[in-house]
Formats: sequence, structure tokens, C-alpha cells
Amino acid sequence: MLTRHLRAVIATLALLVGMPVQAARPKGSDAHAEGAFVAKQAIEYDLNGQFAMAAQLYRRAFRIDKSKPEYLFGVGHSEEKAGCIQEAIVAYQKLMRLVPATDPLAKQAKAALEALQTPAADPVALAPADPAPVAAPVAVGEPAPVVAAPAPPSQPQADWKRSAGIASLAAGGAVLIASAVLAGAALLDQSRLDGNKLRETGSYDPARITSAQVRSRQSGVNNLWTGAAVTGGIAAVAGGFGAWALLTAPESVTLAPGPGNLGVVLALRF
Repeated sequence: MLTRHLRAVIATLALLVGMPVQAARPKGSDAHAEGAFVAKQAIEYDLNGQFAMAAQLYRRAFRIDKSKPEYLFGVGHSEEKAGCIQEAIVAYQKLMRLVPATDPLAKQAKAALEALQTPAADPVALAPADPAPVAAPVAVGEPAPVVAAPAPPSQPQADWKRSAGIASLAAGGAVLIASAVLAGAALLDQSRLDGNKLRETGSYDPARITSAQVRSRQSGVNNLWTGAAVTGGIAAVAGGFGAWALLTAPESVTLAPGPGNLGVVLALRF
């Protein structure tokens, strides 16, 4: 009987551990609000450098709310940073088919698509012969040389406490459920064992259960209570650590405004 209860606890823990750790979705939200919620999660993954996960979340946001083609821009942006050039091209092309050519989002997608499809120039051919060349005057009617814009500074990584706190709270909740299962099993087995007592004397009826059986079943009940107490203590420790980590974690990092910044593009559309 003890083995059967332990198997149930292990199965419950396996299901809970396999669940993805996510922040709670807003209850009763429509497709637009839920899509925006998933897209904001994608921005957090993008800031943490997890570009492949960010691309998956942007795709999920677009499946939820297809009225937001800017989520496709997020897919292309994240796939490009992840090195998946073909997937980024497909996302940009799909976006350009959904919005008018005059839409600013379509223009940004077109510029990104052209940059991906243009073959990279030979760095040897572009290297200057003179370490300090003198700029030649530009004749009237000739296009001015293009000066590359400096790369934007990299965004700081989000603090580890937020991820550790969420994971710890999730683990604590799983262990707490296991503790409740063990306690419920102990109560049930104790009730069944007490059903063999005589009402008149309160002692066990020897006609229905022997003394050896009483000792064996009572030992199983005690083991269940011990397991419930241990798992309850573990859940309390994990929950306390998770709460501390979340309360002391810094605020979420936001993207600074700048030309071509994905955060600005999505902020204008939400």
C-alpha cells in the first residue's frame, strides 16, 4: 500500500516538473492581450540572449493574435540574431505580404530582408592601402560615400534572481502538492485501519484483523506522515527562497530608444 502511494506521488511530481515555467497569464484576457503578454516574454528572452526561444514565443504570439504582424518582425529579428538566416528571411517575406508597402513596418522588414540577401563584401578588397588615406573630393552628381553607423551597445543581462525565484517557487509548489498527497494517503489509511475497531471497547476486532496486521499498517501510516512532513519542509524552504529572490531582483531591463530598435517597433504597436 505504501508503494502504491509513493508511485502516485512520483507520477504527480513528474507531471509538474515537465510543465514549462511561465508567469501567470492574465485571467479572462482576449487574444490581443494574451498575444501581447507572450510577446513581452519574447522580449525578455531576447534581452537575455536566448534568441531561439524568443523567436518561438513571437511565433506563438502571432498565432494567438494574427492582427499583429509586428510579431513576425520579432520572429525575423530573433532568428537573424540566432544565426538562422533562412528562417528570418521567411518571416520578413511573410510580414511584407500582410502589410501595405507604405507601412513603416513593411519598410523596416524590406530593409532587413535586403541586408540579409545582399552578399557580404570581401574584407580584403575593402581594406585601405594607406593606413591614413586622404578622402578624395566628391564630384557633383556622384553619390556620397556611405558611412556605417556605430553598433549599438549590448544590453545588460537580466539578473539571475528572477529566473531562480520562479523556478524555486514552481519546485516548491510541486513538492507541496506531493506533501498534500502523502498526508491525504495517511489519513485515508488511518481511517481504514480504525474501521476494524470495536465500538464498545475501542480496540481492534481480532476477528477482522490480527495484531501483526495492525502493526504493519500502522507503520505504513507513520511512514506516510513522515514523508508528508519532510516534503512540506522542503516546500517551505523552496518557497521562501523563491520569494526572497523575486523580491530582491532588479526591475526588468528595457530597450533604449534608437533607430531600428525592436523594442521601439513593438512598443509603438502594443
